Amino acid sequence: MRTSARTCSGRSGRNSSAARIAVRVSPRRWWMSNFMSQFENICTQFENMAQSSPSEGERQRLGRTVRGATVGATWRLRALLQGGGATMLFWLGVTDNRWFRHVARSRSDEVNFWQPSARAPFTGLPEGTLFLFKLKAPHNHVVGGGRFVRFTRLPLVTAWEVFEQQNGASSLSELCSLISSHRAEPASLDTEIGCTVLTDVFYLRPEQWFEVGDRFNRNIMVGKKYDSTELVGASLLADLQSATNGQWVADESEVAQGGFGKPFLQRARLGQGSFRTLVIDAYQRRCAITGEHTLPVLEAAHIKPYSIEPVHHISNGMLLRSDFHKLFDAGLVTVEPDLKVRVSGRIRDRYFNGKAYYRLHGQTLAALPLESIDHPNAAYLRWHNENRFVE
Repeated sequence: MRTSARTCSGRSGRNSSAARIAVRVSPRRWWMSNFMSQFENICTQFENMAQSSPSEGERQRLGRTVRGATVGATWRLRALLQGGGATMLFWLGVTDNRWFRHVARSRSDEVNFWQPSARAPFTGLPEGTLFLFKLKAPHNHVVGGGRFVRFTRLPLVTAWEVFEQQNGASSLSELCSLISSHRAEPASLDTEIGCTVLTDVFYLRPEQWFEVGDRFNRNIMVGKKYDSTELVGASLLADLQSATNGQWVADESEVAQGGFGKPFLQRARLGQGSFRTLVIDAYQRRCAITGEHTLPVLEAAHIKPYSIEPVHHISNGMLLRSDFHKLFDAGLVTVEPDLKVRVSGRIRDRYFNGKAYYRLHGQTLAALPLESIDHPNAAYLRWHNENRFVE
């Protein structure tokens, strides 16, 4: 009997040739084949259902499949027509029920979705990515979500100072207790926790909650990333669209035009907590003027006050040691557009002291963000020189 030769991969030469042919199939043809396969599968399920008496759960499951196939096909087509740029990724995060009850009561539009350890739950998630809340058992429903801003690590006490009740607790001691309930060892105030900062947070009404069912493996402890062009991810987006009339699902223009990453941070209405964490990370946890890196004494300062310029852009901020923050706000210290420090003579005249401050007069900033777009904005610095600083 004639046998075909085997390749190094263990496959026959005939199969290997077929694989090479498959590689040459165009993306559109592959997509159409994939979609038709899903469509035939749905038709088969409908035929089987017509010949039986399906339960309510079976009807709901098939409905999710149909909606998912429709949404998935739409996103696939967008991706093909736009050169692959219309794929939307999103995250489904396992959510502590007590945390959710607290933030839902307060209707916080910015929250710290913390992890009990400093380990990041994901990698490579662009700013602006849709982040959904999935309650733990016995609910296992999607109940809301928001837009991802940043993942960072902070001591527990600093996380409380930055976000307060947006941590999902009414007090520092309650937050410490809540985090300890998820750890083998009790948490202390210095325990470093993971902080996933979210903005544009929304809360579904209980009648809008939708069950995840078998679309999420219950053995997953933290969360899972989904793709809008895959059936399961598309069905979740379809349910979210149905629950919110499409309000919280990005459209193709947002995805294709760079609505995620740095562009998102430039246009998003960030809150005070987001601003502080972004500035802390941008300055690598160092005071812009002194280079001090003791985190408990570092504060995110606005160059032009938020009451006058209501934006929380990094370029309108600097990370300053707490005494320099007070002096900066009082107009006794400023930074010129060329990033040189100026110290007012009023400190010496009024307090007969200030040698530690005058030593830095005329010096260039000791720390700056790595990305030039995050450097102190020259127009904001000029405003501070002219409207706050006193000689």
